[in-house]
Amino acid sequence: MLDLLQASTQLLVRQNQMQNLPDMSALQPAQLELQVEQARTQIRMAEESIQRLTIKAPFDGVITLRNIEAKGVAVPNYPILQISNLDQIVIELQVGSTQIGQLQQGQKASVLIEGANEALEASLDYLSPGIGPQSPLYQAQIILDNQERRLFPGQLATVQLETLVMEEALLIPVQAVFFEDEKSFVYLVQEQKAVKKEVQLGERNQSHYVVLSGLDEQDPVITMGRERLTEGRLVYIQK
Repeated sequence: MLDLLQASTQLLVRQNQMQNLPDMSALQPAQLELQVEQARTQIRMAEESIQRLTIKAPFDGVITLRNIEAKGVAVPNYPILQISNLDQIVIELQVGSTQIGQLQQGQKASVLIEGANEALEASLDYLSPGIGPQSPLYQAQIILDNQERRLFPGQLATVQLETLVMEEALLIPVQAVFFEDEKSFVYLVQEQKAVKKEVQLGERNQSHYVVLSGLDEQDPVITMGRERLTEGRLVYIQK
């Protein structure tokens, strides 16, 4: 800025000198043109210096974090500002290997933002083809429109995706299932004793397995006290 002011001042001074000369014909035109061109060059160099010292974000947004105050000292390799594009809010999801096969891009989702009364309808906009470099999880994203500025970065969201619909499926709680030698089984109640029964399982969600075979819907499956269950142990049914 100082260089720019100095160059501008010099140009004004020389223009004023030219106007105040009594005999303009005595001046050397080439000399004057050279001086004017030198002043213009100095102005251009000052403008280039200003451009090099001006930091521009690659996109429009709102400053959501400032790590340095006015007249402060910037530290190398440390961000000065954080700029967020609040027109859209990106929800970051992490998906385990057991669920990744049930998801696909464009899948409908329901998003409940922390503190909101109603869920937002959305879709799964991005699904990574592989796990992250520092995590055994897959990355996914849901992008929400935020033109009205109702959402803010850092809010927590609960996301529900409908992965599979099955009608008339037989379900059992996950805590009722045991695994041994690559086989799955449950304990039934027969004559007040625990009886081991092998079952074939299908899909599962957070709380239940789908039973493909081995059980009938009337079979009483033991769901509590699993750490003490053994074949033939006496059990009591609580009502």
